[in-house]
Amino acid sequence: MHIAIPSHCNKRQTIKVLALLSIILWMTNTTKAVVSSTYFSIDKARIELRYQNSFTAKERAKISYWLRQHSVGLTYLYGQYPLEHSRYIIKKASSGSGPVPWAQVERGDPDSIVFHVNAHYSLDELMADWTTPHELSHLLIPYPGYDDIWLSEGLASLYQYLLPINVNLTSEHQAWQKLHLGFERGRNDIRLNHWSLQKLAARMHETGSFRRVYWSGAAYYLNVAYQLQSLGTSLPYTLLRFKGCCREANKEWTGIEFVRSLDQFNQHRLFERNYYQWLNLQGMPDLRLAYNWFGVHVNAQRITLDSDPKYQQRRLALYHWQPNQIISNE
Repeated sequence: MHIAIPSHCNKRQTIKVLALLSIILWMTNTTKAVVSSTYFSIDKARIELRYQNSFTAKERAKISYWLRQHSVGLTYLYGQYPLEHSRYIIKKASSGSGPVPWAQVERGDPDSIVFHVNAHYSLDELMADWTTPHELSHLLIPYPGYDDIWLSEGLASLYQYLLPINVNLTSEHQAWQKLHLGFERGRNDIRLNHWSLQKLAARMHETGSFRRVYWSGAAYYLNVAYQLQSLGTSLPYTLLRFKGCCREANKEWTGIEFVRSLDQFNQHRLFERNYYQWLNLQGMPDLRLAYNWFGVHVNAQRITLDSDPKYQQRRLALYHWQPNQIISNE
C-alpha cells in the first residue's frame, strides 16, 4: 500500500494523519486476521473455533479434531463440559517450538483459550501435547486471583496428564509416571525453599518459581482428592456440584472464597483446612499418604500401580467419575 501525505500539511498535521492511518491499518489487519469461525457442540455446550490466521482446509480439519477430542476428554471428568459456551482462538505460532508453543486462558464472556499452533506438526503430535489438557482444565474453575494462582495452575497441572487417559491418548501408567516426575520437578525447585507458598506464589513471575508453585498446587488437589474419597465422595463430583451452583457466577473470586465454596459439598472443610496448610508450606509436601491411597508406588523414581480393583477404582474416580461409582475406603 502506497500512502501520500499532502504537501500542504505541517508537521503536526502530518503526525495526526499518520496516527489515523495507523489505526485504520491496524483495524483492517485485525479484521482480515479473523478468517473464519466454526462451532461444535458437546452435549449442551457450544464451543466456537475462531481462526485468526489463514489455515488450509486440511489444517483446520486437523485442528478441529484435536481440540474436540481433548474437549471430550475434559467432559469425561464428571460427565459434562464445564461451561455453556466457550471459545478457542487459534493463531499461527510466530515463534517457539513444539505443536503448541504457547496458549493461555482469557477470562471473559465467554471464557476463551488462545492457542498458538505450529500447524505443520502431525495430528498425533498435536494430540500428544500436554498444553491442551492443561489449558482446558483451567475452564473447570474461575480465576482465584494472582496471589492464589497456585489453585488455578495446580488443578490444570494435575489434570494435564490424567485427562488424556479418557480419550486413549496415554496409558494410566504413563500418566502417573509423568505426574510423579512433575511433582519431582517441583521438589527440586529449591532456590527459595525458605519462602512459604503464599509468599512465593505472589512473586512467581519475578522469581521464576513456576515449578514449585504449579506442582505444589497439583499436590494440594491430589491430597484433597484422597481425603474426599476416604469420606465416600470425590474431587470430580465436588467440581460438578460447584459447576451447578457457582462456576459461571458473575464475580471476582479470591482463593479463600473459592475453597469455601467447594467445602459446601463436604462436612469437614477439607479444602479450607488444606488451603491454610498449603499457604505455609516451605518446599513440596509429603505425598506418601495420597500415593498409598491411590496405589501408586515409587522405586528409583519409577512408579508402579497396584492392580487391586479398589485402587483401580480410586484412580479412575480421580479423572473419570461416574454417578453411583463405588469408591472403597477400606
